[in-house]
Amino acid sequence: MKCRVENLSVSYGQGNIVNSVSFSINSSEIVGLIGVNGAGKSTLLRGISKLEKYVTGKVYIDDLDIFKMSSKKKSQYISYMPQRYEVSGDMSVLQVVLLGVTPHMSYMSTPGKEHRDMAISLLKNLSVEQYVNRPFGTLSEGQKQLVLFARNLIQDSELLLLDEIDASLDFNNTHFVMKTVRDVIKNSTKSALMTMHDPNIALEYCDRILIMSEGRVKYNLNLKDIDVEDIQTSFASIYNNIVVRKQKGKYFVLYSQLKENYADEEKGMKLIEDWLEDEGHLFITGPRNIGKSTLIKKFEKKHGRVSGLNSRLIKDDEVPVGIMMYDKLNRDDWKWIASSNGKGMKLKRENFLEFTNRKLEELKNAPGDFVVIDEIGYVEKNEEEYISNLIELSKEKRILAVLRLGNNALSDSLDKFGKYKLVNLVDL
Repeated sequence: MKCRVENLSVSYGQGNIVNSVSFSINSSEIVGLIGVNGAGKSTLLRGISKLEKYVTGKVYIDDLDIFKMSSKKKSQYISYMPQRYEVSGDMSVLQVVLLGVTPHMSYMSTPGKEHRDMAISLLKNLSVEQYVNRPFGTLSEGQKQLVLFARNLIQDSELLLLDEIDASLDFNNTHFVMKTVRDVIKNSTKSALMTMHDPNIALEYCDRILIMSEGRVKYNLNLKDIDVEDIQTSFASIYNNIVVRKQKGKYFVLYSQLKENYADEEKGMKLIEDWLEDEGHLFITGPRNIGKSTLIKKFEKKHGRVSGLNSRLIKDDEVPVGIMMYDKLNRDDWKWIASSNGKGMKLKRENFLEFTNRKLEELKNAPGDFVVIDEIGYVEKNEEEYISNLIELSKEKRILAVLRLGNNALSDSLDKFGKYKLVNLVDL
């Protein structure tokens, strides 16, 4: 099963709440939808379900146009679990779950024994089977969520739209339900699109994350192909004062109490000055926009022109110092390089490693006892060769470098540089 959403817009009569959104969801894939309140997440789910009046665009399930189907037929392909579900409080839990089989029933027919057995089995799997005969209205909000999820599952649709399924759930049940969603999706051809507020739950259980802001999808993150800085950049577009950490192969988004998430420059300069009086190498790391490059610039301004590589983006009116390099976060097919005379040139990705290694070789013969590298580059191909050349440079010069968060191969090789100090500016 593959779902395609093409140029979907949703309005309430005046202005779009969701504005020309396009993305796809693959079979057996869990996609998280993250955004602040009012970003349009719930409206997007309702638009995909065609539950809003003013919807334009297309939604396809395996090339079938969902918007051309009857409501009953559409419900066989898409199930929607809202944040709040209006159910008569007098209905039993079993009756609520059995509402999910309606799309598969003929007119005037009623659920049979096999449907009731299936409903009870689902309630048992979600550890709420003891409430099967209780009135739905007597349950806690968390228990209601579990029952409504069972109703969603018994509908047996190809695409599950889950609007804050973890709302009202305690810590244990949040992970229990998310594991259940993952098991259902990974053991079938179904897919799920879920609105969420906790980025760490999304990072733990989703295959991709769509970050939504002002009715548009701003970032589409494939969690198999991201690093710390990708997460920092994308989540910082909607959340203030966050820091991303990686621990045992997993990413975590933490709240930082640093003012505007910016490092203390005075402490940073003292760190570098103390290093100058010491020995070995200094590697500075930290999340995006914390001030790593600003610290390097202040150091260069105080000590004059130094030899090195710099990652700043060159603009037409800027005169670069040393060799400037810029690597776009989206890792497109080009690397922008600007030489020391300020004239820019474009290099194909395969030429980037060759260019960088040649400059590292030149730095061995640069004047002075140390070199500054801002930042130690992110090289996707033949990274071992690049690291080896950096290690060779470290034998000739002391290195002051910004180390990109998420460059795991390089981080794992730091011991080969001899004496060094690694400092995260978050900890200053």
